[in-house]
Amino acid sequence: MDGGWRGLPRAWGPPPLRARLRDAPEDFVVEELTAVRPEGRGEHLLVRVRKRGIATREAARRLAQALGVPPREVGWAGLKDADAVATQWLSVRVGPGAEVPRPETIEAEGLEALEVHRHGRRLRPGALRGNRFVLRLRRVEGAREAAEARLARIAAAGVPNWFGPQRFARGGLARAAAWAAGRARPRDRLERGLWLSALRAALYNAVLAERVWAGLWSRMLPGEVPVRAGGRWRAAEGAPDALPSGPLWGLSLIHI
Repeated sequence: MDGGWRGLPRAWGPPPLRARLRDAPEDFVVEELTAVRPEGRGEHLLVRVRKRGIATREAARRLAQALGVPPREVGWAGLKDADAVATQWLSVRVGPGAEVPRPETIEAEGLEALEVHRHGRRLRPGALRGNRFVLRLRRVEGAREAAEARLARIAAAGVPNWFGPQRFARGGLARAAAWAAGRARPRDRLERGLWLSALRAALYNAVLAERVWAGLWSRMLPGEVPVRAGGRWRAAEGAPDALPSGPLWGLSLIHI
C-alpha cells in the first residue's frame, strides 16, 4: 500500500463517478463543531477564525503575532486542512488584564477573526464534537443515478474508516519507516510524534484492508472490543451504538 493509503480495497466496488476535487480552497469547506463554550472570564481568549490556504499551526502562528504573544500560547482542538476554507476555534493566553479585541481589529494574512471571547483554559486536542464538510466537485463524469444509489448504500451501511493522506503527509511514512529501521532520526518531539502516528495508521490500514478483502470489515468478530459510534471509547457488547474496532498500536482502539 503506497504511502499507507493508496491502493486500499473498495468496500462497495469501483466509484460510479469521476471528478476533480479541491482545485481551489473554496472547493473544500470545513466547519469545526466545538465541544467548548466560552466562559466569559479567564486569562485566555477563544477566537473563532476562518482560514484560507494555510494549515492550523501556521494560522496559530499568525494569530499569535497579531496579538503580540509567543506561538506557544496558542492552542487548538483539531488540525484543519491547509488546502481548504476552514472555520475553527483557537485559544490564546493573553493574561487576565489584557483587553479583549474586537474581531475586525485582528489583522493576519489568510485569517479572518469571526468571534472573540474570554475563556479560562487552553484548548486541548480532541475538545470538539466533530467537523462539518461541504465539498465541490468539478468536471464530473458518470451516471447520476448510480451515484445516488451508491450514496444511499453508504448512508445505510457506512464505509471503512480509513486513515487517509492527511495522516501520512508527503513522504512521512517513508521517513517513519526509515526511522523504524534505524536509518533516520526525527529532528524533535513533534516530528517523532508525527512519524509514530504515521506508522500506527499504516498498521491499522493494513489490518482493515485484510478485513475489507475478506468481507468482514463491518462485522463484530469473536473476542473483539466494541467501541461507540463517533468515538473511541469502549461500548457494552450488544449496545445499539457498538461498532467493530481496529488496533492503534499503543493503548488505543478506533472504530472501523
